[in-house]
Amino acid sequence: MHFQIIRWFFLATHLLGVVIWIGGLIYQSVVLLPAVELTEGAGKKLLRAMNRRFLTVLWTGLILVLLTGTSLMLLQPSIGWFRWTDRISILMGLKHLTFLLMALYAIGYTRMLLYLNSPSVNGGYDERVALYQKRLIQFERVSAALGMCAILLSMALIS
Repeated sequence: MHFQIIRWFFLATHLLGVVIWIGGLIYQSVVLLPAVELTEGAGKKLLRAMNRRFLTVLWTGLILVLLTGTSLMLLQPSIGWFRWTDRISILMGLKHLTFLLMALYAIGYTRMLLYLNSPSVNGGYDERVALYQKRLIQFERVSAALGMCAILLSMALIS
């Protein structure tokens, strides 16, 4: 009985982390970015401030998913670690690879945001800013798509 309660707690917390992380990425990609693209300078300032705050949401979700996912795997020994022998382990392995890619994108996203929010070294125009802004949007969209793939893989696990 206690084992089931602990497992359900980790599962609920895992799902919360997924909602925070992937939901935030989808919100930014589908709602926030298109709305800011329609505005002038004030919208860009707001977007920068929101992106700084979003880093906390991004990393909170990622860490929750990592810790609870690992805990769930430890509590469910039948899944096995990286066996790649049956349908469940293959789907779980693909989900882990998707998570790893998303984590790498989160690192790149964070580095680009920190760069964009730092004062310009040369005190004027920095030619990398425009490129980093485009890449940031691409990272958000790719991460959101990877998140949807992870959700679909999870759904395939329970079917």
